[in-house]
Amino acid sequence: MPVPMPTVAQVSELPSLMERVVPPEWQDLNGHVNVRHYLELCDAASWPRLAEFGLDAQAFLERREGLLDLEHHLWYLAELYVGDSVSRSNSTAALRA
Repeated sequence: MPVPMPTVAQVSELPSLMERVVPPEWQDLNGHVNVRHYLELCDAASWPRLAEFGLDAQAFLERREGLLDLEHHLWYLAELYVGDSVSRSNSTAALRA
């Protein structure tokens, strides 16, 4: 079953977890951002999101525990280029046990 995509207006209403300008070293031979950096952007925004739940780097170090991702799903809606401004927002729709 397809997952409905949020509109640009809906995403714009969410708080930004991270903002970055695409650096030159992210450019691939096709002239746009190399695919591996899209996941890097998601990772960079995960720490502020986890901190909202009291899970920062210090908490993981003290507990000697961590988290892992089982899956990643990236939807490429448009190419990113060097100099583009990028922000990352997050919304949790539901949690399942």
